[in-house]
Amino acid sequence: MQLVKRSPQSGSALPLALGLLTVLTAVAVSAARTSVANTRLLASLVAAQSTFRLAAATTADTLQAVRDNPALLPGSGSVTLPDVQYQDGTAQAELHHRVTTAHCPLLDPTPGERIDYEIRVTARGPRGALSHHRQGFYICRETCTAPCVGVETPAMPTHWYATRPDKS
Repeated sequence: MQLVKRSPQSGSALPLALGLLTVLTAVAVSAARTSVANTRLLASLVAAQSTFRLAAATTADTLQAVRDNPALLPGSGSVTLPDVQYQDGTAQAELHHRVTTAHCPLLDPTPGERIDYEIRVTARGPRGALSHHRQGFYICRETCTAPCVGVETPAMPTHWYATRPDKS
């Protein structure tokens, strides 16, 4: 039988395996954190879009309610309408009287006045999402002594915009 002389082992396999395991663990943890962050971001975006739609729907509903029932319009100042409950959240609408102008070209030659209003909606949705919308509109009313026909135009939109939640 012949003896084979072996060289001493260096033991480099264990540190190499531990180093690779550490790198793979760091990559896995990073991927998991990225996945969780992306999931949270997506949930926030969905909540924001839902709240935006809720505010837009409330604005449109309020404008339609004013067209159907002009008695809702304030003579001056503002009127807060009851909160609207939706499946995804709540919305509150306010009607603000902005300015009255002594002339309305839509009613010419009949004497009339133009009254500008603004609908302000604040919607609160899931995950604390907020959306603020404003819709401007005006109506024209006949101004006369007697006899008076009582001409009044429907609510005519003038402007619309959404603001950031931290801005009024």
